Amino acid sequence: MDKRGIAKISCIFLLVVLFIGLVMGAIGNPGGGIESSYSLGEKIKGFVNISLESKNTNSKFEDSFGNSISLIDVLKKRSYNYSCNPANCESGYTTSGNEESQKTVPISGDKFIGLKLNGANLHVSSASLGFSSNAGSSCNSQLSLDVLDDGKINWENPKYTNDACGSELKSSCYNTFSEWASIDNNELYCEQINLPKAPAFELKTKLKYSGSSFNNGDIKAFIWDNGGFIAECNLTQPTSSGSDVSCNAAYSNKDAGNSYVCIKKESSAASGYQLNYRTTGSFCGAPGVPSSSTQHVADYNIIASAKKYDTLGSFNLDEQNYSKQNDGDSLTQGLDIYITENYNRDCSSGCVIPIKLSGVSQDLTVNNINLEYTSDGAPGGASKNTIFEVSKSPATVSSGFLKIDLSDLSFRVPNQQGEKTFTLNLDGVKIIESKINITGERKLQILQIYPRIIAVAQPTTFMVFTESDANNTNIEYKWNFGDNTGDKTSTSNKVSHTYSSLGNYSVSVKAIEKGQEIDSKTFIVDAISPKEAINETIADYKKRLELLTNQANNLSALYQPALRELIDLQEVNSELSSIETEYRQLIARGDTSDSEYVTLMKTLADFNMPISIQNRQVT
Repeated sequence: MDKRGIAKISCIFLLVVLFIGLVMGAIGNPGGGIESSYSLGEKIKGFVNISLESKNTNSKFEDSFGNSISLIDVLKKRSYNYSCNPANCESGYTTSGNEESQKTVPISGDKFIGLKLNGANLHVSSASLGFSSNAGSSCNSQLSLDVLDDGKINWENPKYTNDACGSELKSSCYNTFSEWASIDNNELYCEQINLPKAPAFELKTKLKYSGSSFNNGDIKAFIWDNGGFIAECNLTQPTSSGSDVSCNAAYSNKDAGNSYVCIKKESSAASGYQLNYRTTGSFCGAPGVPSSSTQHVADYNIIASAKKYDTLGSFNLDEQNYSKQNDGDSLTQGLDIYITENYNRDCSSGCVIPIKLSGVSQDLTVNNINLEYTSDGAPGGASKNTIFEVSKSPATVSSGFLKIDLSDLSFRVPNQQGEKTFTLNLDGVKIIESKINITGERKLQILQIYPRIIAVAQPTTFMVFTESDANNTNIEYKWNFGDNTGDKTSTSNKVSHTYSSLGNYSVSVKAIEKGQEIDSKTFIVDAISPKEAINETIADYKKRLELLTNQANNLSALYQPALRELIDLQEVNSELSSIETEYRQLIARGDTSDSEYVTLMKTLADFNMPISIQNRQVT
């Protein structure tokens, strides 16, 4: 039992047909029931009755077979009646020390600061904070800010020096290059390179130029990542015999990983440019806009170098700087949504807005704090100009007696036959113990679903993968996609679904045979911006339009009038070109929000694109 006296577990013995009531324990009067007979690898079935009093949400259910799951993950699986503090069941924050208008915080690892607001019906209207650090220049990021402590880095040092960090960054296919290819207007030539965390990159390639007229910006370099172009710079003028040309792209890369470095000649530039490349050996490059399905067909002499982080000095976290590093998102709006989701706008007892500071050893001073808000007590507006250090603690959960369905734990028996002892604990406290018998063949088990990362507004076919030793017949699958659209049932292992909003969703799949559930599993699906999917869909539609045009042209002149009444291919081409133009404009802007891509993807999804034209005789 928790020695601090903050948690209590009570269990009541219940006897149910087909269930065993074997209960011995040190807490209260423990009890519950589980089924006694299982096939290999089958889920544990049964129940346990518990009550909770200020129990940490991250408490663990664990069994004697090595399975474990957090308490809150179990409670969220169905409509159990419980309450959390804070109400959203996420970690809470406690202020410590003095509330100050200027606070110096020693950083070495992770620290938390927070603004504490008071008032009912509270709305945040603006926010800004000033920072000053004595951290020097470094090849490693000196400081990152995670506003709201939600796991997303919202600010990192964007300043860089001209010093390079580490060796040149090349693709895994990089080799010698002896061929030269003319560069077409507005055509992209891209090489996949693993880019580390860095505040900026020098982008370099080898070009020839036989012309005489050169203007800054005639030829550009780009970084492409996560479905869009995120940085660009103007390359220097190459020589006629061939030379290295480069430029610095100011892109604060917060996550290391594969990106594409591309070059392009503007349509206004003179002709005569050639790119050093090769078409033999292994390839890591391709022409055109990159996508998740890009096929590498060439290798280009394109490399990059990471720049050094400059000294931090003084900087502000305000609406403008926040928006630059967060794809156009609003700092004020994010804080206001946080108050709504975590406190229901009721800050009568105080609402803490946390900021996680992570970095190397340094002294970080927080000053110039100004958060403006309105509340019932200050309808004309008020401001907060002070800050606390805060500590993070798990949320707690309380409830009356709950009958926990053990299938919600998704614990499975071993793949070994024989009599076993099943023991279930919560934070090391025994809740139930019973003998079970494992015999027979392994029933159908759900292993995985695919895909797990999908584009918003694009119809997606999901597949469930299973394994079984039994001859399962007439299996149905019941899907719930976690977006309040209800259940879908399929008689095969496939089903189609479209997400309308960005986010992470819990997708549950149940396998049902003759009306009985034989297995179920929950997966997390990430619905992301459809930037890549738009490009791929447009390319697919253009190929389809080309096929339709050829099919139409092969029709007899007798059928052409009837065809034009059914479909105007010129109009289809015009509408598709308009969508593609809008997409290119969004890409070129650089500050396009995910919601704008979602809107365009929905337009594409609603676009009535024919599949084929067929001439059939009817008798």
